[in-house]
Amino acid sequence: INGAHKIDGKDVVPYTGGSPNEPGQPTERVYFIDDTLDGQYISNVEYTSPWNIEIDTVYDILDNAADTDPNYVTRTHFGNDTSGLPIYLYDLNPGTRMANGRSIQIPKIPVTSVHGFEAPAVLGAVKFFEDLILNWKSNDLLRTLRWNVRFLYIPTINPYGFNTRERRNANGVDLARNFSDGWNQNGDN
Repeated sequence: INGAHKIDGKDVVPYTGGSPNEPGQPTERVYFIDDTLDGQYISNVEYTSPWNIEIDTVYDILDNAADTDPNYVTRTHFGNDTSGLPIYLYDLNPGTRMANGRSIQIPKIPVTSVHGFEAPAVLGAVKFFEDLILNWKSNDLLRTLRWNVRFLYIPTINPYGFNTRERRNANGVDLARNFSDGWNQNGDN
């Protein structure tokens, strides 16, 4: 493909980094991700024991990575838990995609945890997102995910439980057993 094809009179070329809208980038091009996805994803992010961290460390890891690409990652204060600890939503958004002159929906994948003893899952997800944000240029799978999937990530909805490694929140409530009265598994309530 690399320049041999045109869409709406524009050369079709592989995307290799940066923003197509940055100064100095040709405007008469259509970019695509030219990656062959084989094998398995193996993170090169340094291992950290999940049992020795608190929620502030989780937020620090994500915030430090997000600072490197603020156009891709935003953090929103979602609220506080019953102990007053903040709950943040991280939006890893590659932006609008166009196909045939129309905006297309990018898949959204929410990821979160409820219980404090789920620290390994939280840290695994956090380290994956750190790797995605920092190392997408050097890994075909990360690059494909970076530009084609929107991730909405709340590390935990129970920061108190995360810090104390307990199932329940500061009020002694098991959040997974306390859904609203009209809750149903279709989620249409």
